[in-house]
Amino acid sequence: MNVFARRIADDLRGWSRELLDPGIAPAVGGSTHVGGGQVALRLASARVLLSLIPSLLDEAEEIENPATDAIHATPSPVRARLSRRPVDYVRHEERLLPRRWQRVVPVTEPARPPLAWLLFIVEVVSSDVEAAIRRHDRLAEEAARVRGGGYWWAESDRPALAARRQKLSTVLARLRRGAAQIRTMTPGCLRPTDRVPQPYPISRSWLSLRRQAENILDPWRHPHRGIDRLLDAPPETADLPFLYQRWCGMRLIEAFARHGFSAAGDVIGSVFVGGRITLTRPDCKLHLWVEPRLLAEKRHESGLTCVVGHESTPDFLIVTPGPDRFDAFILDATLATDDDLLIDKGRYLETLGSHDLARVADTVGGPRPPLRSWAIAPLSCPHCRILGAADRTGRRGVIPAQPLRFDPAPLAAWVTDVVRHAAAWRPHAPPMDD
Repeated sequence: MNVFARRIADDLRGWSRELLDPGIAPAVGGSTHVGGGQVALRLASARVLLSLIPSLLDEAEEIENPATDAIHATPSPVRARLSRRPVDYVRHEERLLPRRWQRVVPVTEPARPPLAWLLFIVEVVSSDVEAAIRRHDRLAEEAARVRGGGYWWAESDRPALAARRQKLSTVLARLRRGAAQIRTMTPGCLRPTDRVPQPYPISRSWLSLRRQAENILDPWRHPHRGIDRLLDAPPETADLPFLYQRWCGMRLIEAFARHGFSAAGDVIGSVFVGGRITLTRPDCKLHLWVEPRLLAEKRHESGLTCVVGHESTPDFLIVTPGPDRFDAFILDATLATDDDLLIDKGRYLETLGSHDLARVADTVGGPRPPLRSWAIAPLSCPHCRILGAADRTGRRGVIPAQPLRFDPAPLAAWVTDVVRHAAAWRPHAPPMDD
């Protein structure tokens, strides 16, 4: 581990040991946890589900579904009932006598509701793994471009990055095979549902799924579980993007603390795996979202949505009071120091917008974009820089934050602007106000 990574690790341990994730290093019991807190939790969730699927499907074949009972014609009245079909009767003198009866034969076929619920869980976990793959590819591409620039602190282990990608791809392929197998268990189209089946199957594996479903669907519900076990090994340089992001999150919270804001909520869990941190002081309240996943087809609690593409995941989203209910500031951590790569961090100005539409001159406009979208990078300079020759309004820029010689002044200056804006509009409450 180089001195750059070691300094980040030391700082994170000093603030909270739980902010470190060993990435690809072996953990207790010989298992391997893939880098990045969210990736590790997603993989753990997927592996639990994959371990259950074979026995779940085996037991599902033994579930009797009364709705699928078959009725067979039989010439014997034993354990049968009179038929309702006229063709099954024959006239004898003045009477109609049955010549065939109907026998109800239970069909041992998997009931659709349990399989529909299982398919829903598999698809949710698959979507999480797909998101992890997209994030890994973006960070790996950025790391490759940074390495090409010769920045020694960004050296990473390419085989480790490739191995991480392979693990994610393998898990996703297994989940897709599981989903296909579930669909073939019953005739017709099986639609996933989030409704827990009633009555619920009482076999061993299905009861185990019921107990673990909450953590499988939401692995971030209890982020502290198992974190100490994950921290037994030192971090790898392949995980530097994740470590640097958490280090920047720590410094960002400290900068707000200097302005009198106290952090409420699960700060450690949020910095580690993403979530919302409420920053409050007597006259103002802000919301800091860490790695919010903003989708095009779903409203996010922050008040923003993805308006270009399918989804967008900034590292840090700060929601403040504003003239139109709320405003947003974006901060994205990167190891890059090249201006072209830093300017690209301003893309959230085009890809994100508010749920509610802006009003201009009493006319409805489009979604309101964030006010600023800046990068924070390990530059060694004393001041923030505005980026983009065509835009000198400060919507895009970069904050220098070099762990080896950290100067808090540039980040403090950027946070000061955010706090001034929030204080100016403090009568308005941002989304998710408690």
